[in-house]
Amino acid sequence: PTEVDSTEPRWFFPSDLPPGGTPVTDGNGVAFITGNPGQEERELIVLDAAGGELRWKYPVSLDAASEVLLGAGRIWIADHGLVAFAWSDGAEIWRRTNPAAASPPALRDGRLAVLAEGNLFLLDAETGSELWRTEVPDLGAKSTLAPLFTGEPNTLIAAGAEALVAVSEIDGTRLWHRPLALSEHARLILSGTDDLLVWIPGQEVQRIRLSDGELGESLGETSVVPLADRDAIYFMGGRGFQRQALAGGQRTGWLRWEEDVWGEQTRAAVADGSAVYFITNRGLLSAEQRSQR
Repeated sequence: PTEVDSTEPRWFFPSDLPPGGTPVTDGNGVAFITGNPGQEERELIVLDAAGGELRWKYPVSLDAASEVLLGAGRIWIADHGLVAFAWSDGAEIWRRTNPAAASPPALRDGRLAVLAEGNLFLLDAETGSELWRTEVPDLGAKSTLAPLFTGEPNTLIAAGAEALVAVSEIDGTRLWHRPLALSEHARLILSGTDDLLVWIPGQEVQRIRLSDGELGESLGETSVVPLADRDAIYFMGGRGFQRQALAGGQRTGWLRWEEDVWGEQTRAAVADGSAVYFITNRGLLSAEQRSQR
């Protein structure tokens, strides 16, 4: 587990439109999309992770999903379909417009999962070609949540406004169904154990067993998307965060930065082993990490 080592950030990248989703990083670069669906002049921004300098950017539409996907030297966005770019320089590699993607994609072992038009699709990440699709009509309204590849063998989670569904990633066969009301701002988080954590604004973080979809003990409430690792969940808000062990116990380690110029946390954070990247209402802030024993 890690905590911020200092109240002083490594760097801060200001943005006229605050980042709308969770940043992604490979330790060398960090990327995010500015603004939320419906806003104009949105962009995909890619920065150097060490110093925060701009590497490249790309304009996206009003309808683009706020979340992006990074892996295998590429970055994918859901914008009137799926678009794959080279991570190094932003060159477009492929574009798939049918079906129009309703959700951001997820990646594992060269395969992309995406929810669109009442179906869960598995695509070849190299080319965008379809491998299989399965109907998931009981998810409810169209999903803005990315599917989730889990630690369970061959298990893929799809989420909509009314339920979670687990299917086999081999052929799309349904494994279990969990009715659950999810808002468009909900997040699915893997805890590193045999659990799925579901965060919904204004509600307690819910624990769901991946093997069968059964509900477990809740973990408390937070207004900002939590960050989880193998042993703990981090509850963020204001200008800092608290840590709570997944095994139970009190929240500890409230750490804060004091400068108003960097803004308040509004969305989420991501860690790469040496730094934490915080979304604020004024841009993206990077702070050092250190190991906590």
